Amino acid sequence: MDATSTATPHPDLPAGSPANSTDGPAYTAGSLDSAAQVLRRADDVAPAPVLSLTDEQLAGMDGDRADQLTALPWLAEHAEHRELAAGVGLRYLVASGQVQILIDRTEGGTGRRWQAVPVLDGCLVLRRAANVVASVERTMNTTGGTQLNRLYYYAHPSGVLEEEVTASGIHHFTPLRPGQVPERIAALVDPAGVSTAAAGGGGELGQDAAQDGVQDRAQDLAQRLAGTLAMSVVTVVRAAGGCVQQCNLAATAQELLLIEGADAQVHARVLDADGLRQVAEQLIAFEA
Repeated sequence: MDATSTATPHPDLPAGSPANSTDGPAYTAGSLDSAAQVLRRADDVAPAPVLSLTDEQLAGMDGDRADQLTALPWLAEHAEHRELAAGVGLRYLVASGQVQILIDRTEGGTGRRWQAVPVLDGCLVLRRAANVVASVERTMNTTGGTQLNRLYYYAHPSGVLEEEVTASGIHHFTPLRPGQVPERIAALVDPAGVSTAAAGGGGELGQDAAQDGVQDRAQDLAQRLAGTLAMSVVTVVRAAGGCVQQCNLAATAQELLLIEGADAQVHARVLDADGLRQVAEQLIAFEA
């Protein structure tokens, strides 16, 4: 990473984020510009990844002991070789020309530093500097067994970076317009499109629960969840105040349910397409 102790604020990155802060990690003007360039590459018609990295390459760039907000599924299965794998990942990035190791030959220099190509540099800045990070993890039963899909969103004033993490530990980075995010979240959490079929039919559970009060809300919800095809856990972390929010989305063959709270305080409602879009928009709503 091309980083120094001072940075020039960049208009496309949040003023209070680490990338534009004098209190947290600082980046060079070149790194901030690389991040802005990545967001400008968002395609209005067909969004596509601008970069793909493996678990070990990310660990090589961030350090094998660094905490990660995203899952590293391949490294989790090979935890005993994490340090070696990170070193191999970094070596590949150097060999492929995506990272240069520069020698500081000035008097009083501290030795070596890394400099990444702009797209890699930019993606790393965007994932580290977001004030809002949303994750969507979907578990789905298929004929081939349980399938786990993960999407992460890093919200910035001028766009959103999506990080898709595959089961094999490949990370695909795609710049998006904020308005493109709800559709992509909907495709993950509602694979059968039942929210579209429920147009105008959303609402709080319990209002139309079994007649004569024979079943309460908990029983009604349990019956509905018995036919769950895909369960998604949604988590939002906001830097302001360290706020963390979490909810669940359960897709059955007939409906999409939003479930919030726990135990006696659980609340559930059926989402139609408009309701799902509103939820997705709230997930990546940027906060300065």
